[in-house]
Amino acid sequence: MEDRKIDIQPVKRRSYFYYGLIFLLAMGLSGLTANFVLERFPNSSDEYAYLFQAETYKAGRFWNPVHPKQDFFYIVHVIEKEGKWYGAYGPGWPLVLCLGMLLKIPAWLINPFLAGLYLLFLFKFTERSYNTKTASGVVLSLLFCPFFIFNAASYFSHILCVLEILLGVYFFGLFLETKKAIHIGSGSFFFALGMLTRSYTTFWCLLPVIIFWIKEQKRQVVRSMGWIFFGALPIAVIWSICNFKITGNPFIDVTISSAGYTQSIQFLAGYHFKDMAASLKEHVFQLTKWTSPGLVCIYAFSFIRNVQSKKYCVFDFIFPSVVLGFFLFPLDAGTEYGPRYYYEAYPFLVLSAAGSLFGNRMEFQGRHTREIFQADKKFAVGLVFTAAWDFWLHLVRRGKIFYIPRPLTYYRLHRSAYTLQCSRYPREFKRQLRVVFRKHYAALIASHWRRKKTYKESSLLFNRLECLFSISIPWVRNSIRRNFFSSIKIFYLFEARWLGHVC
Repeated sequence: MEDRKIDIQPVKRRSYFYYGLIFLLAMGLSGLTANFVLERFPNSSDEYAYLFQAETYKAGRFWNPVHPKQDFFYIVHVIEKEGKWYGAYGPGWPLVLCLGMLLKIPAWLINPFLAGLYLLFLFKFTERSYNTKTASGVVLSLLFCPFFIFNAASYFSHILCVLEILLGVYFFGLFLETKKAIHIGSGSFFFALGMLTRSYTTFWCLLPVIIFWIKEQKRQVVRSMGWIFFGALPIAVIWSICNFKITGNPFIDVTISSAGYTQSIQFLAGYHFKDMAASLKEHVFQLTKWTSPGLVCIYAFSFIRNVQSKKYCVFDFIFPSVVLGFFLFPLDAGTEYGPRYYYEAYPFLVLSAAGSLFGNRMEFQGRHTREIFQADKKFAVGLVFTAAWDFWLHLVRRGKIFYIPRPLTYYRLHRSAYTLQCSRYPREFKRQLRVVFRKHYAALIASHWRRKKTYKESSLLFNRLECLFSISIPWVRNSIRRNFFSSIKIFYLFEARWLGHVC
């Protein structure tokens, strides 16, 4: 097989340009909103409490002494207890604000910077899970969504938490493909960071991941527990130190020990189902008001369809899991910029909806050929010469496939090989070529007609088919392969010009 050299530098430069554009657009839109719309002002007590904690950490303290005139300085979510004055939230987001302040970065600019990083990682995550078109649709949907932009322009902790959750989901998924300990350790680390930032929301986002992980791992779950423990250990140490400095006990959480938070678990304190349903209805209404009713409906339809066809993935269940969590723990506050308690799960809603609109999930990405064969049983054993070619074309029709232009394996040839013995019959060989061609030609070309591809782009399809053909039958003479595919290209060019699709 000829070793075709491909210059990938222009592709890399183009990719870096798009990545930079995504980052700058996200940071620019949210930064402009923070500066000119929200005027860099903490518009809620939650935001003020985060800034209060960040200033406290910057001063090298975990808490402040109570002011003699404390009655004049009372702020919701800033707690006075046992002579200590401290914020009621976890240390995750205030530590990031404190780091930004130490680096002389304006506090109002930290969230827009994280929004740019988040959309950049989300684009790569979606492109890997679906395709580039779906990734572009997801990014554009969030860029021009006021729900996403306004919360990214505020001092809330949601954008940091959703970034940590996305990285956690990515590394857990990577572990299921590679079985490498570093991946599950990294996933555990980022989910632990999410727990340090917004523990309740992160728990409900983590729940579907744990269920899918146990389902995939089965008996190997115990082996992975050690790496999960070591990944989360540094964050657990930070959490324990913060708790000990404020509450005196490393295992009593600051938020739970704060005044009034124990009684806030309303579904354990006589909160009725009717009130829960009313809270859920209000949150869903606010979601459709701040985002898009059509997008929410598309997600609901695609979710039901995926569950019925059993073609679901872990991130399809993250949004319903968070909705369930805040149905059991209904909070009436938090609607400054939409139902922000759904913020961490909303990008996964957009991802699932965009995937149902723009393309199928790459079902075999990261999986081995053996697993695909066992799942589909599509190997045509009756095709002695072209069985492997037929199998690869079947995979091409299921999603994206990548070609590495160098030999990675060797094929053993010997005189008693059945394929070599049968190669003395060229008529049978040509017949099997026609069988595979007729089987896959219509489906592959039909998709190209629907997208109105040019001849140059469609010719690339045949180059890939030719590549797969040469991979499957490496001992076929180059002249037969070249003449066969040249005739296909000539026929396709004539058909394309006749229909008027050539640009």
